Amino acid sequence: MIRLLQSLLQWVTWQEALARACSELLEGQWAKDYLDAQPFAGDKPLWPSQQQGIAQALWILETVGSVLVSDATGSGKTRLGAHLLRAVMDRIWRFGRIRRGRAVLVAPPSVSRTWQTEATLAGAQLEVRSHGKLSYRLGTDHDEVVEAVRRAQVLAVDEAHNFLNRSSARSRVLLSNMADHTILFTATPINRNAADLLRLADVLGADNLAEETLDAFEDMLRHPNKVGVMTEHQLESLRAELRRFTVRRTKSMLNALVDESPQLYQDVQGKPCRYPKHLPETYELHESSADRQMAAEIRAATEELVGAAMVAQPVELPASLRREGWTEEKFLQSRLTGIRRLSTHLVMSTLRSSRCALVEHLIGTSAALVEFNLPSDQKRQATGNVIGKLEGRAGTPPGSKLSIANVPAWLTEPEEHRKVCEADAAVYRRILQLARSMSDRREMQKVALLAKLTKKHVMVVTFDSRPISLAMLRVQLRELFQKQERT
Repeated sequence: MIRLLQSLLQWVTWQEALARACSELLEGQWAKDYLDAQPFAGDKPLWPSQQQGIAQALWILETVGSVLVSDATGSGKTRLGAHLLRAVMDRIWRFGRIRRGRAVLVAPPSVSRTWQTEATLAGAQLEVRSHGKLSYRLGTDHDEVVEAVRRAQVLAVDEAHNFLNRSSARSRVLLSNMADHTILFTATPINRNAADLLRLADVLGADNLAEETLDAFEDMLRHPNKVGVMTEHQLESLRAELRRFTVRRTKSMLNALVDESPQLYQDVQGKPCRYPKHLPETYELHESSADRQMAAEIRAATEELVGAAMVAQPVELPASLRREGWTEEKFLQSRLTGIRRLSTHLVMSTLRSSRCALVEHLIGTSAALVEFNLPSDQKRQATGNVIGKLEGRAGTPPGSKLSIANVPAWLTEPEEHRKVCEADAAVYRRILQLARSMSDRREMQKVALLAKLTKKHVMVVTFDSRPISLAMLRVQLRELFQKQERT
């Protein structure tokens, strides 16, 4: 027996030993004891990608205490999450760390039932609570849900990006938890902006963050309106820090796993599960020469904007940039350039989306809905109204906390600020007039393309960064279908 065991041993390089250890960790074989519960007849086994994700999440939980699961949409995160929560509670029981708290998951109402079903099938003792009951303070169940979240030993949050607003009541409840482990489920978080990245770190728990990230976090707490001016180096450091907490597999990575064992990836009907190939194609909108000319005039008009609507708080050099060697002169120039370019970008990006999106940006959601005869319930959250903001702020300068002398007068002097606001508002009104003069040809070309695609495909999904543009397309597409039915 000894000779047999000795024959199985062999010397390897440290690189090979490390690679073997990494493979064992990433592939998840070490976690099989927590996943191999006896299934009932008819239960579908976990996909290898789900087993791998659970193992990686368990390792992160053991090392840093919290984990962010951000696999691509459609990867089976709900099922993965239910089995992960069961495995976490199993480990807590095995090591004698159980206390009176439970495993609590906060999820949107639309998927709460799905989570409860998956938890039942996984054998997880899980309390599923609704986002809405955390938000609605007058509800009869609000206090009980708040207490359940606060007392949870393991707290999980689905669609965690909905809790990035520190001023909201439900976000404050989430941050007051006493959980041993926090598990977040969300979409691609590593690409989010600086403020959202720091708030994700806040929800995950700042205990295990690197010193540089903690410094940026403290800056955010002291100056919440200055987070957006973090340098690219700081942003990349923050993303790298969050990767320590993250389980993330892209569509291509998951497809590669499927290709290794396609017979193991099937749905309840036995059909293969795989992300489809992405075949991007462009399409022409055939804008008229008059519309193209007006679009060019709008672009030229944006060059006259100062960007006063983009500055509402005193201008101040963040401590994090000061530590990197930024001077106040450099920061001021960067800020002034940034607000001008952002003003141009917002106008042109909304125009690319639709005319109604640009009108919304200029005079607000309510006015745009009325102008384009859209139902008032097509968009719940009001946005835009840059002209109204300028009119309301004119004469109330944001101020400056910079010590240098060459600060533009409009940042500190009421009369100069009024002049700049009025000048910017006049430019925006010109842009509004041009937008109203343009035809709806671009939008109708999109509608015609969608109608054509519905005859070719069973399902067509339309994406746009501006919800009001989607609402307009929906109305126009419905009108087109009704017209076709009449003829």
